[in-house]
Amino acid sequence: TRPTGAGPAGPPPAAVIPPKPPATTPAARVRQTIDVYERAAEALEFEGVKRIWPAAPDALRNSYRNLRSQSVDLDCAEPDISGDTATISCKEQIRSVGAGGITLPVATNTAMFSLRRNGDAWEISRITRQRR
Repeated sequence: TRPTGAGPAGPPPAAVIPPKPPATTPAARVRQTIDVYERAAEALEFEGVKRIWPAAPDALRNSYRNLRSQSVDLDCAEPDISGDTATISCKEQIRSVGAGGITLPVATNTAMFSLRRNGDAWEISRITRQRR
């Protein structure tokens, strides 16, 4: 027998499925950007949001400080991509608990994300919301 911690004896068998490649289509990259936004917003990580939404308002940082937790659910349509710009409409539901433990009213909106291409990636340039 081989000692514990030893590496594999040789190359993996041919039946091993390679890892899924990163998002390659523009639409997949746009959806990936929205997913990153959703996770950062849910984690109340303003710097994470700012990386993909450079124009994120500082008021957002302050609102995150006043929350104990937040749940963000985005249900998005297919993105509309034209050259280096894209828009994607999402049904958005945000549930928040304030710093004092008070559950805030659920925010249900239609959010329109405007994005622009930045090299191979996309970043959010603007988010507009309409209450439903």
